[in-house]
Amino acid sequence: MDKFLYLVRLYVNESFRYLAKREWGNEAALERYLEIVETTPLNVPDPRLPNGLRYHVLDVYVDELEKIGGDKIEAVPFERLLEPLNKLAKGSKVKAVREAAKEALNDERIRKWRGDEVENEDEEMQDGEDEDDEWGGIDD
Repeated sequence: MDKFLYLVRLYVNESFRYLAKREWGNEAALERYLEIVETTPLNVPDPRLPNGLRYHVLDVYVDELEKIGGDKIEAVPFERLLEPLNKLAKGSKVKAVREAAKEALNDERIRKWRGDEVENEDEEMQDGEDEDDEWGGIDD
């Protein structure tokens, strides 16, 4: 199973690498890639497709996009590349799949690429609170 999941990760990575080598501008290649992703691993209506494959692709998608986009992420048409995830988040009949897609879309890297404010853990603890100030359990 690990080998299969690794193969899926490599496929996602190599697909992004192929598109990046064409400077993300080959419209036909981009459309074909999106078509493949939407009809196979992130297919919304097909109940025969295992959700485990969907979850794995959702888990690795942003990671691999970041690896390939790197410092030139502004050149990446990431909004178009996120369309299959958006469709899955809105259209899946399985709530857990919709939630996983929404979680992937809410990744801090995507928010950063969009220019949205990203919450910083240090800012959340401005009031002098420490992570250890939360409930520590029942004292014996």
